[in-house]
Amino acid sequence: MKWVTRQRPKVDRIGAGVRTYDPAKRGPALPHLALVVGGAETRQRKLTPESRGLLATARCSPQAYGNDQEQLAAELPAYGALYAWCGRQEDLG
Repeated sequence: MKWVTRQRPKVDRIGAGVRTYDPAKRGPALPHLALVVGGAETRQRKLTPESRGLLATARCSPQAYGNDQEQLAAELPAYGALYAWCGRQEDLG
């Protein structure tokens, strides 16, 4: 696997692509996901309830796993679940 970012990625690197998507073309999850990532990577931690959880996941993962591949394998299911959760927010009201 080759990285397009630095080793030991953090929230600002993993979530950076969220801002480049056009939410109208990419699905209902992205507007809320962009808020979650924005809260996690800025000082606006209370922007969404999920922002602090994302920050904790991203900050603690490098310490919990030995290398980038292990870290990414462990984080991807969490990020996939977050994406699914964000897609349901409109339905949940």
